[in-house]
Amino acid sequence: MNLKYIREMAEIDHVDGVFIDECSDFPDQSAKDYLKMLTDLAHSYGLLTWGNVGVSRFDSWYFSAGGFDLMQSDENWQSQPLSQVQQDWGYRISVAGSNPKFKARDALRLTLEAGRKGLAFCYIHNQGYDSLDPGLEEYARLLRTH
Repeated sequence: MNLKYIREMAEIDHVDGVFIDECSDFPDQSAKDYLKMLTDLAHSYGLLTWGNVGVSRFDSWYFSAGGFDLMQSDENWQSQPLSQVQQDWGYRISVAGSNPKFKARDALRLTLEAGRKGLAFCYIHNQGYDSLDPGLEEYARLLRTH
């Protein structure tokens, strides 16, 4: 089914990339074969592939042989020390964090700390992933000034 979705996203929707969610942090060989098939198909259309393991420690295979362009790693970013894979591949890794108490300045601080540690992308919010943070515009304004 995912092969069909990737083809349709490329041929009908003309997207720039695909987000492959719920990837295992340390996939077995069968999962690796399947994920590689997905990245190969996406790349055949010129699409970026962005996977999501959701944790800080995961198999570097995603970058070295899996064909993933980017990976979403830690989903509870609090500026903790980086795992080895985050240290090695940070320039291709995103992190996210959420806390109902976060304000735009907290988001800015955590985003800047992620960048200082070598991570490529960071998104901090105070809402669930299915809602826009009411402080998003302020967060964006603060990012533009730093």
